[in-house]
This record gives sequence, C-alpha cells and structure tokens, in this order.
Amino acid sequence: MDKRILIACLAFAVSLTATAQDKTTPKSYANGLFFDTIPTELLGPGNTISVIRTKQGRIMHIQVKDSTKLTDEIRQRAIPKEKIEDIDEIKRLIELVETRDRLTHGEVAEPAVGEAFPDFRCSDINDKEWSLADLAGKVAVINVWYSGCGPCIKEMPILSQWKTDHPDVVFLAATFHDKALTQQLATKYSFNWNQLYGDRLFTGWINGKGYPLTMVIDKAGKVRYAVHGTNEQIRAEVLAMIESCINE
Repeated sequence: MDKRILIACLAFAVSLTATAQDKTTPKSYANGLFFDTIPTELLGPGNTISVIRTKQGRIMHIQVKDSTKLTDEIRQRAIPKEKIEDIDEIKRLIELVETRDRLTHGEVAEPAVGEAFPDFRCSDINDKEWSLADLAGKVAVINVWYSGCGPCIKEMPILSQWKTDHPDVVFLAATFHDKALTQQLATKYSFNWNQLYGDRLFTGWINGKGYPLTMVIDKAGKVRYAVHGTNEQIRAEVLAMIESCINE
C-alpha cells in the first residue's frame, strides 16, 4: 500500500477515535438542557422527576415548572447536544417519558373494586371499535401498558397464553402508543390480546401508581380485581380471579 494512503487511513482512524472519545452520556436532563451532573438546585418541590434508562446508563429527567429556576449560571453548565452520544435515541426516550407523564394523569378516576366499569370508546389495531357493550355478559380483562415498561414487556408471552387458554374471555390491552408502534410491538413480543391504541382513558388511570394496570371485570360489568404492577404472585391472583368469574 502506498505510504501516503496508509498515513491518511491512520489519520482518519485517529480522528474517529478522538470524535468518539469526545462524546459523553449526560447524567440529567431538564427542560431541553443536558448536564453531566445533577443540578441539585432543580430538585425542589413542584418539579417532576423520573428516570430514563438508556444503553449507556440512567438519566435523571427533571421537569421544571418554574422556568426562572433555570438561571443563566445553570444553563452555562449544560452540555452541548453535539457532544452527547446517541443523542437521537436519548431524545426519543425523553419524548416517550414526557408523553407518558402527560397522559397518565387522567381527569376520570380509576373505578374501584365493586364498582361498575364505565363506558368507553376505543379502536384496536384491526380497526374494530370497542365499547362497554362488547363486554356485556362476558368476563373481561384490561391490561394497560407502554413500551418503556420492562415488566409489561416481560409478561406479554404469559398473558398471551391466558387468551389461548380462555377463548370466551375478552382480553383488551390498552396503550397510548399510535397504531403503527402498537402493532409493531404486539407482533415483536407475540402479544395476542386485542390491542387498543391511542388510548387516553385507561392510560389516565395509571395516575402515578405504576405500570402495568390490570383489571378483571365480571359478567355483570363490575370490577372484581385491579392492580398496578406485576409479578408472579400478582399474575396468579389475576388468573385465579378470571377463572372464578368464569365459573360464576
């Protein structure tokens, strides 16, 4: 190989390495700004704090309600976006978290156990319209999830088996994601429930209590079980309630 070409190749490789080394993963994000530390001045009451999990690590997401708290001194400590590794993916995750936080505080409260399940209108990814009338006289199960909920994703194959084992039960999964993403994720994780997309009602019932939300409705249209979160014991309780309602 010509010595000049070899030198040029080596120089190019060195430049790529230097560029990669210049990139950093932020520790926190607040109102459009990234920081390599956590600005403790922004951790006061009234601000919403959540955690974004990325491939590089966790980022504290701080939503500052009073923008005057972001002083010039704090802004000067921000990391330029061009220096952030995998910035597009991080921005996607931030948008997901902000959408989740905005939608998971509904105006209508989650119905309590023993109360009648309210009427609703939703569309599934196969363009079927669903309402309370579709649940009349049937046992129904609602599972509210979103793509950033690891336990939601992990339990999908188990929930799919429930639908296979109990074909007379109406299984509805609800998420705020759009139709395309809902369909993509349901296919990827073999989640065979009736997938309701663009949901605003059921998602609002999360209300800071955590994903997923699973509810069992009996043949009379009353809520018989409702739980936020999931684990092996919770799933056993949900399944036991489903089978109890079937046999009533």
